[in-house]
Amino acid sequence: MRAPRLLIPFALALFAAGCVDETGPSPTGVQPPLAALASYTGVHILRQAPTAPRLQAYRVSFWARRGTQTTVGVNYRRAPGQIWGDPFLLFRIHINGLVAGAYGVTMPRGASFGIILTID
Repeated sequence: MRAPRLLIPFALALFAAGCVDETGPSPTGVQPPLAALASYTGVHILRQAPTAPRLQAYRVSFWARRGTQTTVGVNYRRAPGQIWGDPFLLFRIHINGLVAGAYGVTMPRGASFGIILTID
């Protein structure tokens, strides 16, 4: 009974390590508490310039499966002479990024669910 209790902090540490933002700047100084990150007072909303090209899609739906990495991208529409449009968004769920569903219920390996990504 003692061993599972000792594994909980280890499992939480692994989960937290999997939630690292790989594309952001390197952290400096003391990290703010999670509650400060989740509040809406510090949210910065980015807006496209009126002259920016349109996106290829403003709504993307896909399936994510536990135990499988899922990556979805949205590009700008291609300009004349381009084969592909420039990238706008890359959304990635790492291979161990899905562990639990609603209310913290553990998802079995191989379980899948639909995700709809809407850009407005």
